[in-house]
Amino acid sequence: MFDEEAQRNQVYPLLPASGDIPSGRRANQNTFAYRDGVDRLNGRLGPNLNGRAYTIDADVDITSRGATGVIFSRGGRYGGSSLFVKDGRIFYEVNTNGVSAGKIVSAEPLPTGQVHLRVEIAPE
Repeated sequence: MFDEEAQRNQVYPLLPASGDIPSGRRANQNTFAYRDGVDRLNGRLGPNLNGRAYTIDADVDITSRGATGVIFSRGGRYGGSSLFVKDGRIFYEVNTNGVSAGKIVSAEPLPTGQVHLRVEIAPE
């Protein structure tokens, strides 16, 4: 019964809230691939993007009715970032302590069909 409820409430993987949690990242790992169906990861299992240059690539299928929603997001209590579709355009937004720290919006609306998106970030 525990496993059924844990899966229903999306609490796996179970990790301690504090203490020495293994990173989950390999030393010098710089490529992470996530497929459809990955809902969330513990912050120590994904890439550390803070203060680093990085690229996000995403393949999406835009139907003739359009699309809206989050493609990629990361963050926590003190801030984060999100790549999402809204009003037919791609947005990438970063916030710190709940205050917008930067936003990029595509100049052109997304076409329909299979679309490859790329966001390249180079912090100053």
